[in-house]
Amino acid sequence: MSGEQPVEWERASADPEASDLGYDLDEWEAIEARTAESDCLMFLPTDEALLKDNAFVVATTDVVCDLLEHR
Repeated sequence: MSGEQPVEWERASADPEASDLGYDLDEWEAIEARTAESDCLMFLPTDEALLKDNAFVVATTDVVCDLLEHR
């Protein structure tokens, strides 16, 4: 490990913005879905170009949380 890494972490914000971490935020729509085993949420991008690239997420409701509530 480089001797510079601890210095970089010390300078990093404790609550960084998503863009500081290299993320681009997109708008996604949550749709309730049901399977034989459980309730699920399907997340679809509002950007049609992403949808054409088969971008979607399906997750059971027990693993999904509102990150704004857990700040």
